[in-house]
Amino acid sequence: MASAPQIDRAAASREPMIQCEGLTKRFGHFTAVDHVSFNVAKGSIFGFLGPNGSGKSTVIRMLCGLLEPSEGRATIAGHDVARQTDEIKNLIGYVAKVFVVRRTNGL
Repeated sequence: MASAPQIDRAAASREPMIQCEGLTKRFGHFTAVDHVSFNVAKGSIFGFLGPNGSGKSTVIRMLCGLLEPSEGRATIAGHDVARQTDEIKNLIGYVAKVFVVRRTNGL
């Protein structure tokens, strides 16, 4: 039985997989994400916690290349989220929480 590959945590912590600098998204006069900055090291597990409407999904959509940032910049594995969306989409997957209402007659 093969053993699991070992991760060099020291090296991984020096190599960011996700970099965000001043990431901002505005919808008209409403600012959904306001100058968010963070780095996520390669090999890390990372998540967003916060109340509804705090901008978590908007940040994720910008990182996936689905929304263009109004300001700031972000990279995934060195690829710019605003300019290299095809490369990013080949690296990550995203499934949004969607509510589906299906109506049928008699049920």
